[in-house]
Amino acid sequence: DLHSFPTRRSSDLLVVSIHDVTPSTQAIVQEMIDDLKKSGVSCCSLLVIPYYHEKELLTTAPAFVEWLQEKQKEGHEIVLHG
Repeated sequence: DLHSFPTRRSSDLLVVSIHDVTPSTQAIVQEMIDDLKKSGVSCCSLLVIPYYHEKELLTTAPAFVEWLQEKQKEGHEIVLHG
């Protein structure tokens, strides 16, 4: 039932997407996530490039994949991009 959802104004909602998330951008993306959290943004969409410039293959970066899994558990949305 749609009437059971809390009423929110559209100005109360925000979607944040971080583009070009790759193993080589992981550290800066984590900094961005931390800064967003300090500003009240608890989760965002992480747009992950699976084969960045044909140099960084997602399947060859297990630590990065684990980090993405942690981010997903924290509520972030993982989206394939590019």
